[in-house]
Amino acid sequence: VFAAAAEVPTPLRLFKTIAEAAPERIGDFTPSELARVAWAFVTTHVSSSQLFESIAEAALVRIRQFKAVDLATIAWAFATANVPQQQRLFAKLSEMVQRLIVTFTPADLAKTAVAFAKAGESPAQLFDSLAASAATIIARFRVEDLRRILGAFAHARAWNPVLFSSIAAAVWLEKDKYAQNDLYVIASLFTGATAVSPLSTSPLDSEAVLRVVARQQLDDLRRI
Repeated sequence: VFAAAAEVPTPLRLFKTIAEAAPERIGDFTPSELARVAWAFVTTHVSSSQLFESIAEAALVRIRQFKAVDLATIAWAFATANVPQQQRLFAKLSEMVQRLIVTFTPADLAKTAVAFAKAGESPAQLFDSLAASAATIIARFRVEDLRRILGAFAHARAWNPVLFSSIAAAVWLEKDKYAQNDLYVIASLFTGATAVSPLSTSPLDSEAVLRVVARQQLDDLRRI
């Protein structure tokens, strides 16, 4: 029993074995498999430059076969892994994201925005497309995804009045579903984003969210 147990590879050994074997067969991977393999290595904190380079090459060849969730996942994985010299991959990902933008879910939109902001790739046309799409389905965003996309736009210094106005309105209309900490975080992100906005109307959105926070504080005080 102990001998058999000793032969079972540890997760680290297993991933290293996969990293060594996968590049030779990477052409057989589907777009979904390419994205999920990249995601798996990032989330388990196993690095392999050779594997990621082969995934990038395969992804560029099959980029038109990627679906929304695959584009969001592989972009997030490469940005999180901080793989160098991937401007060409992110340029192609940006192109495909804009082409398929209407198929993106709130989670896909948030993950994509986070990925490009984290990678330091913030093309205005891409972020405008993400903002416009998000604004049309803002009511479907979970609090977590709302925080993520807002944080990504703030980090990328990509001020977009359409997105920020829709978020402010959504928070104001459904303020009861937000925890106090969520309101604090959203308000701080608005404050940071509007501080770099060139638009004179920017404080309006920030104030709308801050009023929600203030009202929440008053409600909490009344309960004491």
